[in-house]
Amino acid sequence: MKITSNTTKATLQPYSQEELNEIAANVLEYQTKRFKDYAYTNDRGQVWMQTSPLWSHERNRLYLIAKDLYERGACKQDTEKEYTLKVIGQTICEPHPG
Repeated sequence: MKITSNTTKATLQPYSQEELNEIAANVLEYQTKRFKDYAYTNDRGQVWMQTSPLWSHERNRLYLIAKDLYERGACKQDTEKEYTLKVIGQTICEPHPG
């Protein structure tokens, strides 16, 4: 196998700043409703929809997700500081004699 390139650009932030801020706002809106909807199938194959309150740890997790999204949305993307993955060697596997 021949390696044709020795560098690969890593995409660290696929969303724009505006998109990240919009996602964060939606997460916070969901968190403030304090209820979650879920579906399950019973033993007869019927689908049931239920609503239950969010636990405090789930609300806290949503808050942290939104906070992280807002922080990432506030940062301007700098393409010069993106990570670059470099191939520094090649592993050759030989069949086990036997």
